[in-house]
Amino acid sequence: MLSYLSYLAFRFAVLLFKAMPYKLMYLLSDVLAWVFNKVIKYRRGVVLDNLNRSFPDLTKEEIEQLVKAQYRNFTDIFLESFKGFSMSKAELLKRWEIINPELTFPAYEAGKSLIVQGSHYANWEWGVMCVNLQVKHPLTGIYKPLGNPHIDKYFRASRCRFGMRLAPLNQTTHTFDQERGGPHAVIMMADQSPSNAEKSYWMEFLGRPTACLHGPEKHAKRKNMATVYFAPRRIKRGFYQCELISLVEEPSIANEGEITKTYMQRLEQILLADPSCWLWTHKRWKKELPADPKWI
Repeated sequence: MLSYLSYLAFRFAVLLFKAMPYKLMYLLSDVLAWVFNKVIKYRRGVVLDNLNRSFPDLTKEEIEQLVKAQYRNFTDIFLESFKGFSMSKAELLKRWEIINPELTFPAYEAGKSLIVQGSHYANWEWGVMCVNLQVKHPLTGIYKPLGNPHIDKYFRASRCRFGMRLAPLNQTTHTFDQERGGPHAVIMMADQSPSNAEKSYWMEFLGRPTACLHGPEKHAKRKNMATVYFAPRRIKRGFYQCELISLVEEPSIANEGEITKTYMQRLEQILLADPSCWLWTHKRWKKELPADPKWI
């Protein structure tokens, strides 16, 4: 009963944001960002620790500016996600554009499948809904099912309404092994902290030993699927452009750790250029360095 009441509240929020003008939505986002930062102080300690340790040369004032920007990014994405449930195809394509979809066309014409590695940067939520509208490969997104089954069902239907498929995280291997009768692409968010530090690859990332997910590399090498980085950026509030960047074209002959390291290095370059659009609220460095780490 409680899960269904939560679902009804969620649907009310979707309807509310469907009717809400963008200008009002971003005004609300500014208010919420201030509340999360200054009143609730939602994970503010985590944010400060992450930023201070990642950017030790910045002044206290510069760090505070980044903190403010990251909370506004956090609330913008949260509210934009609700807005996305009711956005039309035309509206999504107007606000979230791939600038070089042709990067993937040769692979499609050659019958080659791809792994698209994303990160929690800028607005990835709108992207996963409409990226398949801008490339030729049919797209499957690996996702972690929501705890509320009613909301999860609605989430899946909404995110898939323009043709993308969703596959639960615990069926990742099955998803890669499915026969689809042609080239396809699988999108994986690869910047989370892995669950098992012992099995993870380790590297220096933003000046700190960092555990890296090995799943995208494992499946890329196993299926010889070329890897592409999915890199959105905010060009102005409510508008995004995404660049597709080729990472490794022949994973089956790549050195161990090469795919993971190439991805993480690209993410690091993006964060150093503009750290404000990443989710610094995540406890990205919570894993302890094991006794015998697998360095890459």
